[in-house]
Amino acid sequence: MEEIFVTEFSIENTGWKTISKTDILKEIYFQLNDVKLLDVIINSSIPKNLDILINKFNEKSFFIDFELLNRNEKIYFSILTNKNIDSFKIETRIKNISDIQIRDYIAKPDLYKLPSFYFTIIFIFFIFLCYFLIKSKSELRKNSFYFFKKFKTRL
Repeated sequence: MEEIFVTEFSIENTGWKTISKTDILKEIYFQLNDVKLLDVIINSSIPKNLDILINKFNEKSFFIDFELLNRNEKIYFSILTNKNIDSFKIETRIKNISDIQIRDYIAKPDLYKLPSFYFTIIFIFFIFLCYFLIKSKSELRKNSFYFFKKFKTRL
């Protein structure tokens, strides 16, 4: 059994214009390098009722097609491969859209799952505790010194 790697992608319409099927002059084409494409899975979409079609072209490429993608609508999908995807190419041509961006995000673990998060919380608590202890101790010294001073002046 071969090892399976999962890489998550999203397609988002961050512009102001709606993208319809007729606006797509060249389908969204993904070309993977140095890996074998096992499967492409639609994870979710916003809104949930988007019509999305994936056509696997061969073991290294596939097309994604959709009927309509309004502003702020998104498609989330995963690519299953036999190795980690180091490089890939995306080609498309969409009418009236000149700026198609590819952004690479590294998955970051949840903050609460990191040991450093708990260490930071404990450290901050310790700093506040020390501050209040020192402040209250200096207030005690101040008060006792003041009392002592008053007592001395009475003699």
